[in-house]
Amino acid sequence: VLSDCIRGLPDNTVHLEKSYRFDENIARFAGAMNDGRVDLVESLLTDDQPTNLYFDRGDLVKEAAEKYLDYMHSALAVTDEEGLEDLFQQLNRFRILCATRRGPNGVEMMNSGVERYLERSGYDCSLPWYVGRPLIVRENSYSLGLFNGDIGICLADKEDEFKRKIWFESEKGGFRALSPSRLPSHETVFGMTIHKSQGSEFDNLLICLPDEPSPVLCRELLYTGVTRARKQVAVRAKKEILTHALEHRVVRCSGLFDMIRDLPD
Repeated sequence: VLSDCIRGLPDNTVHLEKSYRFDENIARFAGAMNDGRVDLVESLLTDDQPTNLYFDRGDLVKEAAEKYLDYMHSALAVTDEEGLEDLFQQLNRFRILCATRRGPNGVEMMNSGVERYLERSGYDCSLPWYVGRPLIVRENSYSLGLFNGDIGICLADKEDEFKRKIWFESEKGGFRALSPSRLPSHETVFGMTIHKSQGSEFDNLLICLPDEPSPVLCRELLYTGVTRARKQVAVRAKKEILTHALEHRVVRCSGLFDMIRDLPD
C-alpha cells in the first residue's frame, strides 16, 4: 500500500510559489536565505536605499524597547475584555526573535534589557507581575486549556487595581483571564527564540544572532525567523556570523528518497 502511495506522488504534488502573507522583498530575502545565497542576502540588507530589510546598527536594546512604548501605555488603560483585541494586535506588531536563549543577543538578555529601558521610561517593571508584562507559556496544561507557546498579557484587575489577571485569547473567540498563581511554567516574551515563534506572525521583526558561532545557527533557522514577518525585517548580526549560518544546513535522513528510488518499475 505504501509503495502505491509513493508511486502516485509525482502526479499529486503541488508546488506553492507565491506568498500572500509578506511582500516581494521579504519573499526574495527568505528565498535567498533558503538557497544559501550569502551575496544576495547581504545586498538586500542595505542602508543605501529605503527598504523594509536592513542591518540593525544602533543601540539594540533601546531601539527594540522603543517599539513597545505605545503598547505599554495602552496596557495601563485596559482592565477587562474591552480593548484587549487592540492590545494583542499592538503586541504583535513587533517582536524580537533570538537564535539562542542565553548569552549576548539571547532571549534572556533581550527581555531584561527591554524591561530596564521601560523602567527608565517611566514604567514600573520592578515587580514580577507588572501591568503590560507579556508572557509565553512554556508547558502544556490540559486542565487550564493552556499550551506551550500561548501568549498572555498581565493587566490590572477591574475590581482591584492592586490585583493582577493574565489574559489569553480563547480558541472559541474572545478572551479569558487567569490568576498569576495558576499559571504553568512561563517567561516574559518581549523577545522569544526563533524556534518558539514557529506558527506566529508579526508585522515587524528584529532578528538577533549571537556574536560567536553556535550549533543552532543554520539557514533553516534564519528562514523560519524571516518568514514570521509581514512588513519589515531587521537583522542584528556580524556578517561573518550571518555567513556561517547560511553555509550550514540541517540534513534530514527520512529514507523516503531511497524508498522511491528502489521502487520496481
